Amino acid sequence: MKEADFNEWLAGLPALTSAQKQRLAAALTGADPATTVANELDALGVSHCPHCAAGSPVRFGHASGLQRYKCHACRRTFNALTGTPLARLRHRDAWRVFAQALIDGESVRRSAASAGVHRNTAFRWRHRFLAAPSDMQAKRLAGIAEADETFIRRSYKGSRSLERPPRQRGGGAKKSRKGRDPDDEVGVLVMRDREGHTLSHALETVDHRTIDDTVGHRLEREAVLCTDGASVYQRYAQYRGVTHEPVNLAQGIRVRRPAFHVQNVNAYHSRWKGWMERFHGVATRYLDHYLGWHRMLDAVGDSATPHNVLAAARGHAYQHSTMT
Repeated sequence: MKEADFNEWLAGLPALTSAQKQRLAAALTGADPATTVANELDALGVSHCPHCAAGSPVRFGHASGLQRYKCHACRRTFNALTGTPLARLRHRDAWRVFAQALIDGESVRRSAASAGVHRNTAFRWRHRFLAAPSDMQAKRLAGIAEADETFIRRSYKGSRSLERPPRQRGGGAKKSRKGRDPDDEVGVLVMRDREGHTLSHALETVDHRTIDDTVGHRLEREAVLCTDGASVYQRYAQYRGVTHEPVNLAQGIRVRRPAFHVQNVNAYHSRWKGWMERFHGVATRYLDHYLGWHRMLDAVGDSATPHNVLAAARGHAYQHSTMT
């Protein structure tokens, strides 16, 4: 390559996306992307058999570039992906680039272009990669925990049929005589303690029983629950037997004493909604996947790497001690 051409090529490097930089680094080092992914997955280890849950499997050769294991109890063999959402996915050489596209929050079409796969493959990969993170919630919420819900329009994006009449673009959500229409909106509950441990989940109905079913035993009995004073949280706190400290936002009260407020959870709502704008609406049936995606990125922060995403997609915690 001539020096002028090289300088022109070099000058264009800052315009590369993170995924393109990864592909360039792999090409320059000569590292095989598929082998790199296999090594990272094997390094995570396998502690039990995915078929019978027996522990202490033994190494049993290699197949398709992955370490094989054998279970002493059921005598079956498996690899690091068996029984995970990533099982039987092809084009492993593109997984790290696709994982970086998830970190960057790219659209399906852009992530497909970055990874060099069809857009339908990228869409399928997105929800396979996010299946496990969508179930990774905080194990425990302790100390002062804040809770609040937000509502978004119900979406049948991608569905072949609608369960309601089509609506015009830009229209507001319908209201029933009792308030919000559950057929037109879906609630998103966020419960977050002061250490950043977060639970977020889409709820068909926001009442004290569905909140209890969602939170379960994660909220400790000794915790103090701060909310905006909505009656649903009063009933939940009474039902759960936890201390409740309401903050009456309707009267302009933002903080009760130095410690009691819902500013952290409201800031989380704001970050999540701002992050979601790039997708121009998502199907409600996939909403928990996007909540899990954002929880992962919010927990890991700027230090997120493709390895974090691959580990989470396989069902491993992503550098957060309270994640399952």
